[in-house]
Order: sequence, then C-alpha cells, then structure tokens
Amino acid sequence: AAGVAVRLRAVLRSVSGGTVLAEAEVRPAPSDPSSLAARPGWARYTATLRASPHQAGSARRASAARRSGIGGARASGARGGGASANARFELLIDVGGAASFWLDAVSLIPADAVGGLFRRDAFERLQATRPGFVRAPGGNYLEGTGMRTRWDWKATLGPPAARAGHYNSAWGYWVTDGLGLFELLTLCELLHSTCQMSIYTGYSMGRRYVPAAQSETFAQDAVDMLDFANAAPASSPWAAVRERMGHAAPFGLSRVEVGNEERDMSGEGYPAHYELITRRLWAAYPSLHIVASGRWGPPIEGSPCLTGQRCDLWDDHYYRPPDVMAAMGGEYDRYNRSLPKVYVGEFAANGGAKRSLRAALAEAIFMIGFERNADVVVASSFAPLCNNVRGTQWAYNLVNLNSSRLFVLPSYHVQTLLSSALG
Repeated sequence: AAGVAVRLRAVLRSVSGGTVLAEAEVRPAPSDPSSLAARPGWARYTATLRASPHQAGSARRASAARRSGIGGARASGARGGGASANARFELLIDVGGAASFWLDAVSLIPADAVGGLFRRDAFERLQATRPGFVRAPGGNYLEGTGMRTRWDWKATLGPPAARAGHYNSAWGYWVTDGLGLFELLTLCELLHSTCQMSIYTGYSMGRRYVPAAQSETFAQDAVDMLDFANAAPASSPWAAVRERMGHAAPFGLSRVEVGNEERDMSGEGYPAHYELITRRLWAAYPSLHIVASGRWGPPIEGSPCLTGQRCDLWDDHYYRPPDVMAAMGGEYDRYNRSLPKVYVGEFAANGGAKRSLRAALAEAIFMIGFERNADVVVASSFAPLCNNVRGTQWAYNLVNLNSSRLFVLPSYHVQTLLSSALG
C-alpha cells in the first residue's frame, strides 16, 4: 500500500560459502536521459557494488527501478566489473508491511563495459577479428514469423528499461530489445567498422508478403532508419531521437541489406517490395550501398538483380558439412561474371554441428576461394557471430558466452588469421 517503507538491497554473494562479498542499498537514480518518465509510476534505481580484490576482484553496479504500493518496480540496467563464476547477484526486498512490488529489466553490467554497453572480453574477441563491417541484426531474426515477432527497430529506441521487448519466434526466445538499433550502430562505431543494417520487406517466415501497396510503411521505416543514423538533429525528428539518446553526430550508415533469404520471386513478391524500398532509399540517399537477397536455396529466376533493377551486391548463404564445404574451394572459379557481384553473408561448415578443426579448415578452403575470386566476391561474414549458451537453438556459433566466461570455435582462429592478412 502507499506509504509502506520499502528497502531494496543489491548483494554479491559467494556461490560456495554464501559469504557476502559486497552490498549496497539501491536508491533512486538522478534524473537523466534514461529516466522512465514515459512509463508513469516507474522510477530508475541504482547502486554500485565494490568487492575487495581478494574476494571478487571486481566492482558491480546494480540498477533497478521501483514503484511501491499497488503497482511495482522496474529495474533498468545494471553495471559491474570483471566477470566471475564464483559469485551470484541478489536483489533483496525488505517491505515494512503489506505491499505489491514489481521488478522488471534487472541487469548487471561490468563497470569496465566498453562504451558502457558491451562486456569487455566479448568485445575484444570481436575486435581481434578486425571486422571491416558488421551485418545486423542478422538473418531470420529480422523477419520473425509475423508482424509482432519481426525486428521493429523503432521499438528498440529510447531507455532500454522502457522497451517492451518481443518474442523472437524465428529462434525461439524472448528478447528485451536492450540491443537495439542505437546499440548496434554504437558497436560498429566502437569496432571502427561499417554497419550493414537489414531492412524488413514485408515478408515473415512461412507467410506470404503483405500486398505491395501496404509495403509503403516499410519503405518509410527504411528511410526513417537512415535518417536516425545519418541526418542532422535539426533536420529530422528521428535524428533528434538519436541526439536525445546521447549521439548528436551522425553514425554515417552507408550500407543496408533489403530483406533476408527472400523466396518469392514472382512479380508481387520480393521484386515488387525491393523496388519500392530501394526507390525510396536512393531518392533520399543516392550514394547508399544496397545489398539484395541472393542465392541460398530456392530458385532465383525473377530476382530483381536479374530483371534490370539495380543491385550493388547480392547475398549468398551456405551451410554445409565440412567435407562438402572443403570441396567448394572452386565455387566462385566457375561463377558467371555477368551475374551481380557477391556478398557471402552467411556460411559455416556446421553440418552435424560439430565444433572441430576439420570444420574450420573446410571454411578456410572455401574462403581462399573468395580471395582468389575477389573480382566478384567482395565481402563475406561467418554466421552466427555470438551466442548465449544458456539460451540457444543453434549449436555452431563463432563466439559463445555465459554470464562469466566465453569460448570460441576453431573457426574463429581462421577468421582472425585471414583478416590479419588483409592488404
């Protein structure tokens, strides 16, 4: 009930003996751009936990938001130092009477997080690959299985704790949308890499395209995305949102991909949606580099890249057993040079999902074929890039992590070896 005394404490406790390593009271955060004013009744609460070096060797900052009485509390983000598998984080609530107390979006982020966002060990693993670009948000995640489960970049803006999140039906888990468009663009900037952002076309997995006449919404979303990333704050309401999120300068997004693994090449399918979206994008941003969905399995006859529309690149995908991929070193030796230039956007020797040196060597052979045919294969990216081992449906990923540790595939070392040999 209103007026009931509530105390919220953040605690780091050892897993083995239950010893308290650090403890702090969670208090209301000062007013800042990440306040939850857009959510009436919610407030952001924060605390910093510092453990002595002999106990945990790390500092953690917990963050929460509360709403007491008949309502609740929303936790907005949390920060901490180095990762440790020997400690657990607890959020303790002491209530002096009958009350309802709600918590949401509780998180614990290392104090040394790169850019205040990304776990340092994972970031440094990505950085070591010297990525020329990052494709995001990635594959079927873009499409979902319908409007409610697709990636809607506009729903990922604003304070992370205020984002509703969505069910990622393509891969089978809930997403907080804490890693949204702003964070992905920031990641590319921190990596000194180009971002290649994907654009929804109106196609979701297992469904028909929305009618082309209704796809104008997605064309406008695409232009708005470029405005968010590139426009001056005074010239666009979406650029003003970027400025409010703490990045007044443009990100300089210069490359997008329209769709992912599009399968309907009939006149009312992908070609119509591609034409509508790219026409709007090039009208607003004439120098924009656009990648089209390419060869990944279904027939490509009717592709906009084969019927006179402009395609800067098209995107080929290959998932094969190691022995099959090893035999594909000459795949692009035989490529018809009259076809579009190629971006190999997804590939892995993941047949059988075995994480092996054999698979890595097969991928290396395939990639050497890219190098030998650099007149047509102008870019490539292993997929998937990162994986949370606590919740996944895909066993073969380049960088794999839990809350305290990570490991990489042998394939990771192939990627770093070849990237270190660039020009």
